[in-house]
Amino acid sequence: MSELGNSRFSSALALLQPAFLSGFTFSQWTRLLEENRWDIDAKYLPRAVTATLGTLATSCLKPFEPEVKLDEECEALWRRPVFIIGLPRSGTTLLYHLLANDTQFAVPTRLEAFNPHTFLTLRKLGIGKLLNHFPLHSRVIDRVPVGWMAPEDDDVAVFVLTGIPGQIWRAFPREPDRGCECFKENSPEARRWIAALQMFTRKLSMSQGKPALMKSPHNAQKIPELLQAFPEAKFVTIFRKPEAHFPSFRAMFAGSGTGWDELQRRPPSTDEELLTVVQRQLERYFSTKMAIPSGNLVEVTYEELVSDRVSTLSRIYAQLGLPGFDSLAQVLPQDSGYEKNIHEPLSPDAKALLRYFYAPVYEQGIY
Repeated sequence: MSELGNSRFSSALALLQPAFLSGFTFSQWTRLLEENRWDIDAKYLPRAVTATLGTLATSCLKPFEPEVKLDEECEALWRRPVFIIGLPRSGTTLLYHLLANDTQFAVPTRLEAFNPHTFLTLRKLGIGKLLNHFPLHSRVIDRVPVGWMAPEDDDVAVFVLTGIPGQIWRAFPREPDRGCECFKENSPEARRWIAALQMFTRKLSMSQGKPALMKSPHNAQKIPELLQAFPEAKFVTIFRKPEAHFPSFRAMFAGSGTGWDELQRRPPSTDEELLTVVQRQLERYFSTKMAIPSGNLVEVTYEELVSDRVSTLSRIYAQLGLPGFDSLAQVLPQDSGYEKNIHEPLSPDAKALLRYFYAPVYEQGIY
C-alpha cells in the first residue's frame, strides 16, 4: 500500500476508534449524549456508532464482573497508593512510565482505565494477553509510545465510572471550560468521585496484590478528595519551567481532529484563556497541598528528571520512605523513548504574562 493509502487507512481507522467511550455502559453512554445535546459532528458519526456497539458489549459483560473482596493484607496495601500529579504537559507521563517499572506497584493499563466496569472479566477472557501482542503507537501530541497494556491515567477510569466531568473535554471539546476540575466540599459529586476511585483501585489491588501507582495531572486539583479517600497516600508533584511548559500546554489544545476519542471539532483557544486555566490549577494545588501529611509529598522538576533521572528517582523514594529503589534502578530502560517536541516560540508579550499566571511557582522559589 502506498504512503498515501496508508495515511487514508489510518485516518479512516481513527474515525472508527472509540478509545475510552466504549467503556461506558449503554445507559451511561446515552445519558452522556443527552447531557451534551447529541451534538456530534457528522465526521465523527462512525466513531459514535462504534462506541455505541462497545457500550452494549460493556453492558452485557458487566454482570459477570467478579465481586471485589480484599483480604486484610491486601486491604492494608490498597490504603497506601502513590499519586503522580502536576500540570498537564509538565512531565507526569515521563515520570509515570519510569516509576511503572517498579513491580511493587499495581499500575492501571489502558485496558483497565478504559474499561473499569469490566476489566477483570476481559482479562479472564484473555483479552489482555491478546492485546499484549498489539504494537505500540505514538501519541499525536508528543510521540510518546502507548498501547493497550501501557500505563494510563486513572481519571479516565473515574470519568467512565461516574460521568463526572474531567475527561469529557476529550470527547466534547466545545463544552464550557472545565479547566478547574475541583469539587465543593463534601458535595454529592465529590462523594461519587471518591467512591469510584476507591472501587477502581480496589479492583487493581485485588487483581495484583499491590498498592496502586496512579497518575493524573488533574488530580492536583483534588488533593482534599484524594486524602479523604486515602489518608495514607503519598504524592509526587512535578513542575516544568513555565517558558517550556506553556508552549507544550498550548500545543495540546491545538491538535483538534487528531484525537481518537473526539466527537466534535475543538474550538481555538486564546493564550489568555489557556493561561487562566493554568493559573486556577496552580492556585488550587498550592492552596490545598498543606493538607498532605509531612513526609508524604515530594516535589521535583521536569528539568532535574531529564538531566539526572536516577538521582531524581532516588530522592523521591528516599523522601517518601518507599522501599525498592535499588531494584527499580536495575530495570530502568536506557532510553525513555521520549522525543521532545519543537514548539512555536513565545512572543515577548506572552513571556511577560507568564510571571503573572505562573506566579505560585515563582513565589515558592521553584523557578
